[in-house]
Amino acid sequence: MTIPARGVRHKELSIELEKRRQLIKAISTEQFARYEATVGGDVDLALRLYAWNIAVSGAFLGPLQVLEVSLRNALHDRLTACFAREDWWNARSLDLMFVHRQAIAAAYERIRDAGKMPTCGRVVAELSFGFWVGLLGAGANYEMTLWRPALRHAFSADVGTRKQVHHDFDRRRTFRNRIAHHESIFHRHLAGEHTHIIRLIRLICPVTAEWVTLNSRVEGGAGGATGARPRAAPDLVLGSHQAHAPHWAGSTGLGGPGWEDRGCMDRAAWTGLHGPGGGRRALPQDPPFRAFPRVPRDARASLRQRRI
Repeated sequence: MTIPARGVRHKELSIELEKRRQLIKAISTEQFARYEATVGGDVDLALRLYAWNIAVSGAFLGPLQVLEVSLRNALHDRLTACFAREDWWNARSLDLMFVHRQAIAAAYERIRDAGKMPTCGRVVAELSFGFWVGLLGAGANYEMTLWRPALRHAFSADVGTRKQVHHDFDRRRTFRNRIAHHESIFHRHLAGEHTHIIRLIRLICPVTAEWVTLNSRVEGGAGGATGARPRAAPDLVLGSHQAHAPHWAGSTGLGGPGWEDRGCMDRAAWTGLHGPGGGRRALPQDPPFRAFPRVPRDARASLRQRRI
């Protein structure tokens, strides 16, 4: 009697392993290897971390969207005023780099291919975040032709130099692209990323920055508080029902030497949740979310504050 039982159990285990293999293959074996390495080879924990990465990536889309739209509209308004025409890119006195001229031409083409008239508003909306960030770069003497006469006025007085502004926005553009290309961000200092996003929005419009802070699905960081954490979980809230994500916990791989240098979770927080030996232990739930569309907090180790 015991032999068939073992056979059945082995079959069930094989099916589960096969499903797991297919899932990892669909995700990308090479990409998933980073998650496995982070949690010391624990596949189940790596899958939970992968799901958490999806959730926190989604949480960042809102603040990044507002950052991009705010920058786009602010720069467009200043350039329109500077060159006294809404299609400022057609001003004869403006010397844009070839790559930017090419991006504008491609925007016109995409709009026409969609069967629409290429109005200025549609062209502006069609241009990428990279295009607008590029206008803050050195360009074809953009310091004199764009920054000083126009673009610096899109920000508050304490904005700093064009070079520093371009650097800060370009870092956020790179972060946005990682999310858009479905790459991992769990290893980054997420509270710091959120703080920088809010700070850059505030340079353009303090009211908008405050609104994003109140409605962001990413918790902490913007106010400079220590121990800020991403407020995100794979399960969302529907109506008045609060749904919590499954816990992901327990692997000595996260508490090993050098972990504090990875910029995600600090050793003290991990040890406090799991004990000095790592181990598996259910994490307590955090208090419920404050306002829609926030996602309820699944308890996680706090992010270590450090400069990025």
